[in-house]
Amino acid sequence: MGSDGGYDVMIMGVTSDNELAQSLADSLTQDGLSVWTLNTNNNSKSKGNILVASKVLVNILSEGSTSCQECEDLISLAYVSDTPIFPVARDCFPAINSRLSFSMKLILAKINWMFFTNEADRTENYPILLSSIQHAIEKVNLKSENGDGNEDVTDERVYVIKMSQDEEKIEVSDRPEFWENRLRGLSQVTWPEFRDAFIDEYKEQLKESFPEHRQKWLINIIYGDIFDLHKMITKKMYTDFCCGIENDPDNFYHRILDYALGLLAMRSVFDMESTVRLDAVQNLGQFKTRSVISTLTNLLNDNDPNMRAVAAIALGKTGVKNYKVVQSMIRKLSDEDRLVREAACISLGHMRAEVSVRYIVALWRGDTISHVRQAAEVALGLINSPASQEALRMTRVLSDEMNRLK
Repeated sequence: MGSDGGYDVMIMGVTSDNELAQSLADSLTQDGLSVWTLNTNNNSKSKGNILVASKVLVNILSEGSTSCQECEDLISLAYVSDTPIFPVARDCFPAINSRLSFSMKLILAKINWMFFTNEADRTENYPILLSSIQHAIEKVNLKSENGDGNEDVTDERVYVIKMSQDEEKIEVSDRPEFWENRLRGLSQVTWPEFRDAFIDEYKEQLKESFPEHRQKWLINIIYGDIFDLHKMITKKMYTDFCCGIENDPDNFYHRILDYALGLLAMRSVFDMESTVRLDAVQNLGQFKTRSVISTLTNLLNDNDPNMRAVAAIALGKTGVKNYKVVQSMIRKLSDEDRLVREAACISLGHMRAEVSVRYIVALWRGDTISHVRQAAEVALGLINSPASQEALRMTRVLSDEMNRLK
């Protein structure tokens, strides 16, 4: 185990995968890495917390593990927390792929699989796996030393494409990127025009990766989450979303795919039935990537009040307080669900968002639920600005005067 209490490698599978898992663990240990498996005697932490503290996840893919909800939840948590994932397949690709859920197919399709279906495969592929894991750990260590991921997230529409573990590079192409190819010379188009051009341009990729109802879901994400339901789509809106990767004519499509994957993974992690939900909430202060912050902010408007409340709590734990996050959280102070209102209060308090004081005061003085009023008072104390202290003082004076009149 590392000095920080985490492992270099977490190996996850089901009981029927134990032989391969232990063989991998023994080999990786001999090569100087600390490894956790199902056989490791460490009952003090949940699997979710062990994953968050570990540097990489090796997930054994087998016909058994594809039906394991815990394995799927851990892969989703790894994706959300930006933990490198190494799928090691014990069975052949068709047998595994046919059993994977839609979200797992999308996530794992972007990552190179390593096949250990027989002894010859193991002998040939283990050195490649070891080298890839060592390289990923070096990058994790470097990121930790440099403090990457802790910056204030001010760009609302920047998403990082998760490349395969061997850092596959996008080949330079002379083909025009999507807007130049389909909408050249136009500074703006209507949403239906943009939508139809996108569907026509990527019909083969969409057909291959998305069932018909999921294609509609993806289009709704583009319209609602990315373009905020604007009837006119400007080139500036498009290029602001696309910034980052050069020489990729399909940059927009790749970024949309990455956003959709992040949304699916986040929903899986925060679902009420998720086996890692509490671990994710407890550790989300560490997850400050732009895609996580943006996805959480959008989840504040989810139809499920539990999802809205969890998103509010998680955003508060990240400590990020850019304009969009704060304004979105303020709007949740008037949510119809009292747990969402409470979570928004406490999160704004932890953010020390002074701009929210007057809204929290209004909630404190007007909400019919005592728990919400108490959360508002706590939030004002946490913000601890002159305005919040004056609001606390004045309201208490008025309360005392009213009590004397009774």
